[in-house]
Amino acid sequence: MGGGYLGLGIFQFPRELVDFAGPDAGWAFLLICLGFLGLLMLFLKVAAIDPDHALGYTLRRLLSPMVGWPLDAFRIVLHFMLAVLVVANFGQVMRSFFLIGTPAWAIEAVLVATSLYTAWYGTAVLARTIEAIFVPTLIGSIAIGALVVHQLRFRWAILPTGHLAVTPTLLAAYHSAYIFIGFEVLAQAYGHVRVDRRPAARRWLFILFATTVVFFAFGYVVTMGTEGPSALATMQWPPVSALRLANISGFFISKLGLLVVVLWGLFAMAFISIRFWCLAHDVGAKTYRVVPPTRYHGALIGVAVVVFAGAQGFRTVVGVVHVFQTWGLPIMMGYLVGLPALLLPAAWWRDRRAEHKASEKAPM
Repeated sequence: MGGGYLGLGIFQFPRELVDFAGPDAGWAFLLICLGFLGLLMLFLKVAAIDPDHALGYTLRRLLSPMVGWPLDAFRIVLHFMLAVLVVANFGQVMRSFFLIGTPAWAIEAVLVATSLYTAWYGTAVLARTIEAIFVPTLIGSIAIGALVVHQLRFRWAILPTGHLAVTPTLLAAYHSAYIFIGFEVLAQAYGHVRVDRRPAARRWLFILFATTVVFFAFGYVVTMGTEGPSALATMQWPPVSALRLANISGFFISKLGLLVVVLWGLFAMAFISIRFWCLAHDVGAKTYRVVPPTRYHGALIGVAVVVFAGAQGFRTVVGVVHVFQTWGLPIMMGYLVGLPALLLPAAWWRDRRAEHKASEKAPM
């Protein structure tokens, strides 16, 4: 699940926090974490409604085909949108800092092809691959980021103020919610976990969420402390600028901070791979979660082509951010709040009706 959201906002965070909340950015970050913890609990309940069937089938069965079909199509469009935005954003980052002069489409083609290969062999291989790269990259990023702690020139800006400004804090939390958007893959992935392993999976889900909260909090401290609020609010990729300060003279790689940014490409790859996996199951699944290999691979190739083509519509990172903040964020937040609000009452009503019918049939 962590791979399903970490690749989306890692290059931009925490610019919107500071831009909207100013000295209350810390409170806004806390609000985001608490809000998404609540949403995570709700999506666990959504995932447990009918884990044996495809989510689209569950939507149609509980909400009627008239509501379920459009909502399922809407979900697919959202997955495509997130994948396109991450591919386009990553291409712009790599071209700006590492591969100057290289066409963005070439960088994006490599990312899409690698993600396609990672998702090609199905759920188990995808999970093992992400497991192998995710935690080491997370730990390595924190370790190298610690090298710039002694350069925190703006320590005074890290802690929030004691007088909370409600409206700016709420706006900052909303516009920075991208750091956890993407966790909704939980609703699909949960059914692919063995029944006997689901209790452990739920525990690790919250452990991983807490770990990523610590990761973003550390990034907030390092970025705010090294760049300062005024500069940070105007940067396109604040963490990249902050990590460029992590150098070791005489080491075989002096620009360790930039090495971390390259490693963050693994987060982007994990995000895209999971999105491809989700889309292939969305397109290929009919009733049950199991999708035949031929149909899965065909859907996967089609998904990769569409995502790569969509990423070519963005020429600058300004366009990526504008589209996401203007359209993607409100639509995605509406989906994250609306899906549990629709499905959970519908499942409750179904269970009550089933209990009522069972009690009527029970012998007196």
